[in-house]
Amino acid sequence: MVDDSLVLLEPRLLSRPIVSATLFRPSMYNGPLPRLKPQPDHISGMIHNRRVARRPRIDRQRAPFSQDQDLRVEAQFEAGLAAKGARFGHLFSGPHLAAWRAPLDSHLGELRAAFDRDAARATRPTPPDLVRQLKAAGRDHEQDARTRA
Repeated sequence: MVDDSLVLLEPRLLSRPIVSATLFRPSMYNGPLPRLKPQPDHISGMIHNRRVARRPRIDRQRAPFSQDQDLRVEAQFEAGLAAKGARFGHLFSGPHLAAWRAPLDSHLGELRAAFDRDAARATRPTPPDLVRQLKAAGRDHEQDARTRA
C-alpha cells in the first residue's frame, strides 16, 4: 500500500531546485545565496529588478543635487546683493534656505537609504547556517558521485 501523502509530495520534490555546494557571492543586487540548480525564477527576477532599478535611482539623484546647488548659488547672490546695500526681501538666503532645502534633503535621504541598503547587501557576511548547508550539499554530492561509480 502506498502512502497517499508521499504520492502528493512526489511531483513537488522532483521539481524542486537542488542546492549545490557553491555560494552565490554577495553583491549590491543580492546577499549571499546558495547556488541552486535550476535557479528559481523569483531569485533571477529579484536580481534583475534591482539591477534595472539602480540606474533610474542614480538619475533621480542628480536632479536634487543640481537643484541644491542652484539654491546655494541664489543664496550667495542674495548675500552679495545685501552686502552691497541692496534692499529686497530675502527669498533664498537666511532662514528661508533651510525651508527650500528640506524637500530636497528628504528626497536625497530616501535615495541615500536605498544606496546604503545596496552597500549593506554587498558586504553582508555569509550566515553560518548557509555555510553548513553548503558543506552538507558538497558532502551529499560527493557521496552521490561515489555511489554512482
